[in-house]
Amino acid sequence: MRLALIAIGAISMFAQHALALPTLTGLTTFNCDSTGQFISNHYWDSEGDNPVYNVYVFTGSVDSPSFLTTGNAIQNPGYEFTVGTHTLGIAMETTYISNLGINLWFDDDRVNNRISAVIPIGGGAFSVIESGISTFSYWTTSTSAVTTPGSDTLSYTSDGLTVTLTGLSITTLADNVSAFDAVPSGGNDITALMTFTVTAAAVPEPSSYATAAGLLVLGLAAYRRKSDNSKARPVHFAIL
Repeated sequence: MRLALIAIGAISMFAQHALALPTLTGLTTFNCDSTGQFISNHYWDSEGDNPVYNVYVFTGSVDSPSFLTTGNAIQNPGYEFTVGTHTLGIAMETTYISNLGINLWFDDDRVNNRISAVIPIGGGAFSVIESGISTFSYWTTSTSAVTTPGSDTLSYTSDGLTVTLTGLSITTLADNVSAFDAVPSGGNDITALMTFTVTAAAVPEPSSYATAAGLLVLGLAAYRRKSDNSKARPVHFAIL
């Protein structure tokens, strides 16, 4: 019985284990060609506290955004992705570019850009930036831009949850941010809306854990009975 209780407890703890949610913790945007190749005259980042214009993340609509980041401090959106569909917007003080490249960074990892995409500034289909393409990574105090290869994927998986960029649109008809704060500047922004689909790897339902626990108890009980029946018994000899 003690073994059964231990087994049930272990199964219960496993069933209650909470997955760590993939979290958007940074992003960079930049001017590029149609493949996503970085063109080093215009770029934005979420690092804050540097001369590079900021990119701001918001939920809600373009006309009524709710900003997750403001000001000129480090712009960590800290947005957690749960299973389902999510829409996030990004806004940047306007400047002329031909195509918008986007790098998304997750879970405080500033080495690997997990999702890279490019979209024409006039709108249209978006595409992944391949690993052979150089994209904008971050800005250094030596006034130079550091590049990194494209992610070659539109998905990021962490702890059984997969975040996939499934939609991307762009507009230049809003004014919600300035260069270093999420306040209107008097000129139009570059604004993009990103749609994500989040899926989970197949895991047993809670009822499956209960069934497994029940079967384990029955198995242990059967083993106990078999063990008891197999114990040596006294042997009686008849005297003829």
